[in-house]
Amino acid sequence: MSKHTILVLLSATMIIVSPIVTFEVAYAGQSTGSPLPKTDPYEVVLELPAVTVGALKNADIGKTSQPVNKIGFGDALKTGGAGLEKIFEDQPSIFVQTGGDRGSAASVTVDGGTSAQTLFLIDGRPVNSPSLGTFNIGIIDRGAFSGAEIVRGPAAPANGPYGLAGTINLEQGQDRDESRRHEIEFAATRSSLHEFSKAITCSGDGTGRADYRLFFKKENSRGSRPNSDFTGDHAAFSDRIKLNDRFTFYISSYFAATENGVPGVRPAPGTAGKYSCDESASLYDRQSDTLALCNADLIYDVSARSKISLKRYRDTHHNYFRSYYDDFFTKSAIAFSGDYQTVSDGSSLNFSAARGRNSFGAGVSRIENRLFGSNGTYDAGSSKSTSVTYAPSSAINSQWVSASAGMTEGLTLTAGLSRDNPDSFETADSYGFGLKKESGKNSTFAFYQGKGYRAPTLNEQYYPGSGNTHLSPERSIFRNFEYSKKMNYGTRLFTGVFTRKTEDLIEWYPDPKDPSGFSWIPQNINSFSARGLQAGIEKRFKNKITAKLFVQTARYRQINVEETYNDFMTGIRKTAAVERDARQMPSRKMVLTLSAPAFGRGGNIRLKAIRTSKMVFYYSDYSAAPAVSMREKMIGANTVFDIQASKKINGSSTLLLSVNNVFNEKYARVFGGSYDDGNFPAPGRNHSLTFISKF
Repeated sequence: MSKHTILVLLSATMIIVSPIVTFEVAYAGQSTGSPLPKTDPYEVVLELPAVTVGALKNADIGKTSQPVNKIGFGDALKTGGAGLEKIFEDQPSIFVQTGGDRGSAASVTVDGGTSAQTLFLIDGRPVNSPSLGTFNIGIIDRGAFSGAEIVRGPAAPANGPYGLAGTINLEQGQDRDESRRHEIEFAATRSSLHEFSKAITCSGDGTGRADYRLFFKKENSRGSRPNSDFTGDHAAFSDRIKLNDRFTFYISSYFAATENGVPGVRPAPGTAGKYSCDESASLYDRQSDTLALCNADLIYDVSARSKISLKRYRDTHHNYFRSYYDDFFTKSAIAFSGDYQTVSDGSSLNFSAARGRNSFGAGVSRIENRLFGSNGTYDAGSSKSTSVTYAPSSAINSQWVSASAGMTEGLTLTAGLSRDNPDSFETADSYGFGLKKESGKNSTFAFYQGKGYRAPTLNEQYYPGSGNTHLSPERSIFRNFEYSKKMNYGTRLFTGVFTRKTEDLIEWYPDPKDPSGFSWIPQNINSFSARGLQAGIEKRFKNKITAKLFVQTARYRQINVEETYNDFMTGIRKTAAVERDARQMPSRKMVLTLSAPAFGRGGNIRLKAIRTSKMVFYYSDYSAAPAVSMREKMIGANTVFDIQASKKINGSSTLLLSVNNVFNEKYARVFGGSYDDGNFPAPGRNHSLTFISKF
C-alpha cells in the first residue's frame, strides 16, 4: 500500500472520527477541572478576479463585479507573536478587533458591519459559531492555510445566510503549480512575548494526479500580562486527488485545542483588583476551545466547461470558560461558568457551466446546527449553586442560481438569487446584481448591488430566560462602484465608493413585557448606515522594490433605541432613538507597505504602517440598575509600524525577524470592559525570530 493511499484512508477516517474525538477530549478536560486563579510575504491582487464560491465548490462560474481581494500566504506568515489578524489588518475595508495577547478573541469587521455579519468559510463551507454568530480567528493558526479570498458586500448566493457585511474564505489546499514535488518544512519561533512554537508541514504533488498538505503545530506563550498564558495544538490536512479524467476528490480537516487565561480589564481608578490578579477586575478567568472541522468535495467534469460538485462537511466546536463578577444587589462574588458545544452538519450539490463569456450556476444546500449549552453559577455569599442546560437546534435549506452574460464587447452582466428556508424564522431572499466593463486590457469599471441578511443565532433565539424566538433576520443593501487600471512601468491603481444600509439590527434590550426592567432580550430595534471612499496604488520598481498605499475614509452612523429613564418602583420608563458614530470603527484608515531586497542575495525587508483615526465605543452602564444608560470611551488617532526582515541562509533555510508596534510600548486599539479604566492595551512593541528549513 502506497504512502499516498495511507494518507487518503487516514483523512477519510478523520471525517468520521474527529467530531467524536473532539467531544471526548473536551469532556475529559472538563472532568479534571480547567485551571483557575516568496520574499513578499503576502500579495494583494487589486483586480477583480472570478469568485470561486469556495474551494472546489463552484469554480469558474464567470467573472463578477462584486469587489474581491485575493491574498496568498507566504513564509513570513509563519512567524510567531500574532495570528491571522496581522494579515487582514492590511485591507482598507477591514478592521480587526482583538483582546491582545496570542490566543485572545479576535474578530473581523468589513465596511463597518459587525463581526457576526462577517461570514468565514474554510474551503468553501461556513464555520461561524451557530451560537454566537461570529468566528474567533484567535484560536486557529495561519500556517495551516495557503491563502484567503475576501469578498465585500452580502455573501455570494451559494454561501448562505450569514455574510451580511462580507465573506472571507480561508483556503487549506495549495495551488497545483506550487506543489510539484514532495517537501517537508520545519519552522520554530521564539518571541519576546515568551512564546515558543514548533511547526512542521509536509506537502507535495509527486504524480501530477494528487497534491496534499499536512500541518502540525504546537505553541505556548506566557503572555505579557498576568493570567494571559496560552497553549495551542493544531493539526490540518488537505488532499486533492484526480481520480480519473472526470472525477476529482478533495478532502480537508482542521483540528485545534487551545487554552488561555483572560486577565480582564483594569479596575477603576482607586479600586483594587479582586479576581485573578491585582491588575484585573471582573471578567473571564480561563477559557478553552476545541475545534474540529472536516470537509469533503467530489467534482465530476461533465465536459470541459461544465461540472457537478458535491460537498459534505461536519464541524464541531467545544468552548468552556469561567468568569467572576460582583452581584449588583448582594455585592457578593459570583463565579459563572459556561460550557457550549456546537455541531454543524452541511451538504450541498452544485452545477456550473460556462461557454465563451457566458456562465451559469445553480445549487441546493442544507445545514443543520445543534447547540448543547450548560451555564453554572456559584454565589460565594450564600454558597449556593445553580445550573441551567439547553439544547436548541435549527436547519436551513437553500436554493440558489447565478448567471453571467457578455452583453457587448467588454461588458458583462452578472446576477444571482438565493432563497433560504429556515425552520426557526421566516423565509429570506438574497440577491446580487452587477455590471463590469473592461476598457481594453488595462481598465475596468464595476458596479455591484447586493441584498442579504444575517440569521438570528441560537443564543439570540433560545438562551434560557432571555431568548427571543420572534426575531427577524438583520437585512442590508450594499452598493459599490469601483475603477481599476493597470498602468505602464508596473503601476496599478483603483478607486471606489460604497454605501450600506442595514435594518433590524439585533440588540439586547429591556424586555417590554417586564416592567421591572431587569429582563433583557434581543430585539430588532437598531439600524446602521455607511458610505465611504477607497483608493489604492501599487508600484513595482525595476530594482524589485514594491510600494503599496491603500486609503479609506467612511462615515459610519447607527441609530440606537436607548433607555433614558427607568423608575422600577412606578414602572415608568422612557426611551429615545439616538444617532451615534457606529461601533468602534475608525472613519479613516491608511495602510502603507514597502518591500525591498536587503542583506545581500536572498534577503528582503518589509515595512508596514497603519494609521487609524479616533474610535468611539459605547457600552451599557449598570451602576444605577435597573436603569441602564449608555456611556462612551474613545481611542485617539494612532499609527502602528511593523518591520519584517528575511534572509535565506542557504538554499533550504531562512531566518525571519518580525518587530511589531515599533514605536509604541502599548498597543491602544483595544477597549476594556464597562469600567472607567478607559482601555486595557494589548502588548506594545514585541519581536519574534523564526527559523524555517525545507527538506
